[in-house]
Amino acid sequence: MEEKIRMIGKNNTWELVAIPRERDVVSLKWIYKIKLNQEGDIQKHKARLVARGFTQKSGNDVKMMQNFKQDMMHAYEMSDLGLLNYFLGIEVSQVKEGIFISQKKYTKSILQKFKMMDCRSVAIPLAANEKFRKDDGEKKVNSSLFRSLIGSLLYLTSIRSDIMFTASLLSRFMQEPI
Repeated sequence: MEEKIRMIGKNNTWELVAIPRERDVVSLKWIYKIKLNQEGDIQKHKARLVARGFTQKSGNDVKMMQNFKQDMMHAYEMSDLGLLNYFLGIEVSQVKEGIFISQKKYTKSILQKFKMMDCRSVAIPLAANEKFRKDDGEKKVNSSLFRSLIGSLLYLTSIRSDIMFTASLLSRFMQEPI
């Protein structure tokens, strides 16, 4: 803890000032955590100083956000890119009603890659009571292509939880595709 306090002072994280009359004081709290290694042994003890959220007021102060952005851009060679629209293959739409995410472009690219643009959509992407076996007498598929398909489907599960079971079930056969 003393090391954290020393680093806070060294980095000029904050400066001690008089409490403004029109502002509420945000109290602080130390959070302690024990980090374990793979064997379950203690690797290190960690401590963080955090502001207690229950004393903070929620809201949307546009002027405060603009000042914050300007301060950050000045301190850390940053630029304001505006609202997030696209991140790691996920399309983001921020409107008055809320924030919506989709993967239309990524899904379309998967369908094109695996030549399935004309396929029929279904509510449940798995035949009911289907039994899967590694050796069912059918011709073996290209294992590299199969792994690529499963990887693509697993990435889609970040916003499409409805295909999680199917993608996970099929991933069992990645070593030797059915």
